[in-house]
Amino acid sequence: MRKTDKKTDNQIRLFLTDICENFMKEFNGFQWLTHEADYRHFPETLKITLVFDRGDSLDDFLQSDARNQLMFMIQQELSRISVKLPSVENHIAYATEQKG
Repeated sequence: MRKTDKKTDNQIRLFLTDICENFMKEFNGFQWLTHEADYRHFPETLKITLVFDRGDSLDDFLQSDARNQLMFMIQQELSRISVKLPSVENHIAYATEQKG
């Protein structure tokens, strides 16, 4: 990973940490988020995964205004660090901690 890639990755990690901490307080069932990217093909390979405690918490989130608010916040922060994505929603994945 090049030095500029490490800097970008760190900037993404920092703003996602802030978003995560705030969002945990605002949306019941939201647990954490993470990101990954292949910096040889960045930003096309950027993937941010949001993890919820259960499937019904995820369903509630997907049907709420919070989803659009979160997408907007992520898009704003990426723009602030000069990462341009045509549609941030295409780079978001969802998961649950629920087993079985």
